Amino acid sequence: MTRKALHLFGSILLAAGSVVACAGDGVDSDKGGTGNTTGTGNTTGTGNTTGTGNTTGTGNTTGTGNTTGTGNTGGTNNPAPSGNALNTVGGYHKSGGLQGYMWTANDNNDGGTSKILPKDFSVQGKICVSGEAAKVPDETSYGSHWGALLGWNVNQADAMPNPEMTASLTGTIKVSLSGTVPPGTRLKVQTPAKVDYCTPGSLELKAGTNSVPVSGLTKECWLADGAAYAGEAVQSIGVQITTNASAATPFDFCVTELVYTP
Repeated sequence: MTRKALHLFGSILLAAGSVVACAGDGVDSDKGGTGNTTGTGNTTGTGNTTGTGNTTGTGNTTGTGNTTGTGNTGGTNNPAPSGNALNTVGGYHKSGGLQGYMWTANDNNDGGTSKILPKDFSVQGKICVSGEAAKVPDETSYGSHWGALLGWNVNQADAMPNPEMTASLTGTIKVSLSGTVPPGTRLKVQTPAKVDYCTPGSLELKAGTNSVPVSGLTKECWLADGAAYAGEAVQSIGVQITTNASAATPFDFCVTELVYTP
């Protein structure tokens, strides 16, 4: 898979900080986050304050107002924070000593047909994604039909040059999700060599708050005998929507909290 590394950052959530191989062999499109942080304001203030007098005294003096105030004051470079405990600016997120751009990817570069939007988070005010993890055509195709991914680079500067660096994880990753989170959604971390450590079925992500100890991640978690994560250097943390051989899997959810606690 290919990663665009944001050099205004390319196609990849916090101020505080969730088949028989299912969803593939750990290969993804690795699209980078985008750094072109665009602030949008366009806050329109409207007045329409009507003052009426009709004070009748000697002389029948009538006062009339109808003073209308209009605004259209534009704010710049101030994207809204995106969710509870999630503070991103142009898709750039910090938590627990980790920092980097958020991005999306799908299996198209590997031959799959899964879909995920948006392409990046350069102007969005919150981290929400939607799309569909495609049906796997046969049991031998999970490597090319692994689904879709919302990723976060864990060690990346916010301005160029900003290569995707690595970090060793300990502690807990908390991710809160709202909306349609399909069965099989997993948390995963990935090494520069594209080795995945992810949540086995007992720790799959659901709508609500998910607290995942990094020691609970296992290598290629769709296999029963994967080794536990033991502090290997990783490049990204992701929420993966996995595929299956029965039907396409639609999804539409927001990440409202993403907190890394060493």
